[in-house]
Formats: sequence, structure tokens, C-alpha cells
Amino acid sequence: MNAPQPDPRKPSAEIPGEIVYAAQIESFDKLPKAMQDKLIEVNPKARKKAAVIYVGKTRLEAEERYANHLVGYKSSRLVRKHHRQLIVLDRWKPKFPFALSPKLVKAIYLLARRSRADGAKREAEVARLLRDAGFFVHSA
Repeated sequence: MNAPQPDPRKPSAEIPGEIVYAAQIESFDKLPKAMQDKLIEVNPKARKKAAVIYVGKTRLEAEERYANHLVGYKSSRLVRKHHRQLIVLDRWKPKFPFALSPKLVKAIYLLARRSRADGAKREAEVARLLRDAGFFVHSA
């Protein structure tokens, strides 16, 4: 008899703490008008042609959490319907699909890496850093 396989959507008990991850969303002008209005309200400093970024936290690996969004498991509708690509933040020198200063990239990495510190606060701080850089940010 085969042993039951672990559910890949659930975090491993062996890995403590959470990470912060991000997903690039399709361009602002392709989003529904109601979504555009909400993003403008939450991100008044965003540049007109700025990227739209979803920021979240998880105990899973970023790739696993992003896959869950895409199949609709505990997902954000914004990511599920309008995703473009995952941005893995918890690896040294995260690869952003847009230009950011090295200082900002390092600050985001230090907040995003796996830690037992309050994930919600770290997620909010990453969102704030990206907002201050002029992006449209949606955070859970």
C-alpha cells in the first residue's frame, strides 16, 4: 500500500516562517474600469504607464503559491484573471521585469525572504516601497 502523498498546496512543517512574493499584472489600460479606479484610489502617486503589481505573503514557495492563484485555489481574482508573470522576491537579486535601483531591490529582498517576523507587516512594507517607486500596487 502506497503512503499518502503530501498536499503540494500546504506549507511544509519543516520550513518555518513566510515569504513575500509579487506578481506582475497585465497593463493598467487592459484592466476593467472599476479595477483601474480602485488602483488609482489606492496608488495616487503611480505613474500613468507604471506596471501593476500584486504583493502577497505565503508559507509556500512563491512558484507554488502563484500556481495556486492560477488554478483558483485561495486566489486573488486580480492575479487569476489578469496575471502576466511571477516576481520571486525572496531570492538574492530578485529579477524584476522593470528597472529598480539596487538599493530598492536589496530592501525588498530583505523584507521578502523567509522569516518568522510578521508577514503582514513585511508585505505592507514591500507594497509601500513599490508604491513610493511609482507603481500601481494591489496588496491583500
